[in-house]
Amino acid sequence: MLQELGARHERNHLCSLGPFEDISAGTLEERAEKTRMSVALAKAVLYQPVLVTRCTLDGHDCEILGIPDFFIRDGEGYLIRDTKISRHADEENHYETVLQLNLYGWLFQQVFGIQPTALQAVLGDGSTQPVTYDGGASAQALLR
Repeated sequence: MLQELGARHERNHLCSLGPFEDISAGTLEERAEKTRMSVALAKAVLYQPVLVTRCTLDGHDCEILGIPDFFIRDGEGYLIRDTKISRHADEENHYETVLQLNLYGWLFQQVFGIQPTALQAVLGDGSTQPVTYDGGASAQALLR
């Protein structure tokens, strides 16, 4: 039931954004390439973009993957938005959402060489909660 509610919430939000580039089909490699191409072409809305980067953790080569719900064109860059059925997304309530969005921000910075313009969670009550990007500090802490 929770999965269906989450999927419905995501679909409803997607429909409110207007035309979009759907990146939800194909292999992860194909989707990551389509994400890079769509950003290069400055597409307005990307649905289910894929971010992949390689790094070294404890002496081992690793691949880190993230699939946010949306990239939305914002000036010269993109904001990253994820839908959540919870009604809070802050350090006291659902901190995992803050960490997840910061990981997406770090991955975006690794892939595109720039920071996202904003991180946002669309909550279950329809409100949009900004999440402060910490420059990748929490993502790097998670990866250790």
